[in-house]
Amino acid sequence: MSVRIEAFLALEASLSARITTAWGKVSKGILPSVYLRLQQNDVLGATQLVDNLDLSPIIRQCRDYVRYVSYASILFGASRLTPKISGSKINEPGRLTPLINRTTASFAAAIVNTVGEQVKTKLYGLIQEHDLNSPSTNFAQSEGNVIFKAENTTLLRPFVEFKNPVNNEAQRMIQMISGLHTSRLAAFGFTEEANLLGVTEYMINEQLDNKICPICEEMHGKTFPVDQARGLLERTLLTDDPTELATLQPWPSQNKANVERLKGMDTEEIIMNGWHVPPYHPYCRGQLVKVGRLPRIEDTASYQAAFPTNATGDFSPSQIDVETFQSLGIDVSQEEVDQWSKEVGVAPDEVLSLMTGLSPQEMADRAFYPVSGNTDSRGYGVSMSLVANGTDEERLRVSLDMQGKGARSPWQASLDMVFEDAEKMMRVRDLSKINEHDLPDVLSSWVAAAGVMGIDQLEMAAALDPTGEFWSRYGGMPSGNDWIDVRSSLRTEIESGAILLTDAEKKKVLELLSSDDESAFWQLIDLGLPEIEKALLEYQLTMYIDLSDALVAERFAKATR
Repeated sequence: MSVRIEAFLALEASLSARITTAWGKVSKGILPSVYLRLQQNDVLGATQLVDNLDLSPIIRQCRDYVRYVSYASILFGASRLTPKISGSKINEPGRLTPLINRTTASFAAAIVNTVGEQVKTKLYGLIQEHDLNSPSTNFAQSEGNVIFKAENTTLLRPFVEFKNPVNNEAQRMIQMISGLHTSRLAAFGFTEEANLLGVTEYMINEQLDNKICPICEEMHGKTFPVDQARGLLERTLLTDDPTELATLQPWPSQNKANVERLKGMDTEEIIMNGWHVPPYHPYCRGQLVKVGRLPRIEDTASYQAAFPTNATGDFSPSQIDVETFQSLGIDVSQEEVDQWSKEVGVAPDEVLSLMTGLSPQEMADRAFYPVSGNTDSRGYGVSMSLVANGTDEERLRVSLDMQGKGARSPWQASLDMVFEDAEKMMRVRDLSKINEHDLPDVLSSWVAAAGVMGIDQLEMAAALDPTGEFWSRYGGMPSGNDWIDVRSSLRTEIESGAILLTDAEKKKVLELLSSDDESAFWQLIDLGLPEIEKALLEYQLTMYIDLSDALVAERFAKATR
C-alpha cells in the first residue's frame, strides 16, 4: 500500500509547526527587546537589534527533523509508483543522502534569509512608524493590530504571543516555504523513481484537498514527459533565491484571461512556461502520479467539498477555544485550552481527525446526542482529557482512551501526549486489546497526529508489542543506559551457560552485544531466538521510537505500509 496522502499532509504540517515553534523561541528573545528600546525612544538601539537578528538557531534546533521530513517526502513521491517502499529503486542505501544534504541546506537558507528578511522588513516598518509618531507611552496601530498597550501588565504580551504583524508574517512565510519544500521533494521522488523504473510519462493529480483553484482544475489529468520534470526539479531544489526560483518555476496568474490562455496551450508551451510541475501557487496540493485513469475533478471528494451542490451547513472547528473542544464532546477549562494553544498550536479537530480517520463534521455528529443536547467524544470512540501544568516540568498532558473497529476485530488503546520542559513525548499506556494486524494502521494514524503536534518520540513498554518483537519492527530501541546494562547482563548469562544457545547462535549474539552499531538491537531481535526473547522480557524494558532519526523513521515506515 502506498503512503497515505493524509500522512503526507500531516508531515508537511508538522514541519511547519516545528519551524514555527523554533521561531517562537527566537521571537521571544528579540521582539520584547526591540519594544523596550522603543519604549525608551531608543530608535537607534532598536534598529541595531533588528540589524543583528539571526534565525540560524531555528535551523540548528530543527535540522535533523528537516532531514527526516525531506526523506519522507521523497519516499511519498516514489510511492506513487512503487507502493512498497522496501522495494523502491530510490530507497537504495546512500542514494538520497547527497540530495537531502543539499536540499536541507537550501531549506535552511530560505528560512534564515527569506523569513529573516521579511521579519526585519516588518520590524523596520514598526520602528519607522514609532519614530514618525514619537509617542511617549503609547504606540500606533499597525495593520489593524494594537502592537503596544500603555498598561504595564500587558505591554509585552503581544510580542511574546503569535498575535502581531511580525509573527503573522513569519508564520505565513514558514508555512509557505515548508509546503513548497515538501511538495517539490515529493515530485522529485516520483521522477527519480520513474527514471529508475523506465517510466517516461506522468499525470498531474489535483485532488488532494478541498481548495481547487482555476489553474489546478485545468492542469488536473494533463500528461508530461518525466525527463522534463526531472530537469526542472533538479534546478529548483538547489536554489534558495526567491528571485531565481520565480524565474525557474513561475506561478501562473489565476486571472480569467490567463486561465483561458492556459487552456489553449499545447504540452510544449506549458513546459516552456515551467508549468508542467506543481506547485502552481502557495499551498498547492498537486502531485505527480503514473499515467492512468483519473476521475474528473468535478467527481472528486475534494471538489465536491469545495463546491457543494446542496450545502446544508457544516461544522468545521478551526479555532482553539473552549467551544471547539465542547463541540467535539471534550470538557476543558480555559487554562487547559490556553496551554493547548501554546504547546500544540493546532486546532483539536486536526489532531483527532488524523487519529480517528473521521472528518470534523463526522466527529461532531457522532458526539452530539439530540435528546439530551449534550456532546460526548465517546460517540466517536475517544475519551480525552487535558491537564495543564500538572507538575513543575510537565506543562501539558493530553490523555486519550480510544477504541475503534479494526480489520479483524474491535480494538482499544490508551496513550498520553506529554509536553515537558525537556521533551515532547507520546507515551503509550495500554495496547492489550489490539492485534498485530490492526496495529500498523493505528500507529500510523497516531504518528501523523503526533507530527502535527510537534512530537516525534514514542515511548512504550516492550511487553506491550503484540508481535512479541519488543517494537523492533517499528524502530523501537531501549534507552542508551538500559541497553548498556542489558548487553552486560546478557553476555554474563550466555557465557555462564544460563542462556542455552548453539555455538553459532552464541557467536552471533555475542557479536551483536559487542557492537556499537545502533541497529544491533534490531538485529538481535530479528534472529528470532526464544531464549534471548525470554531473557529480554525479564528486564521489563521501556522502548523508544525516535522518528527524528532517519534509520528509525525508515524502519517505522516499512512496518506501517
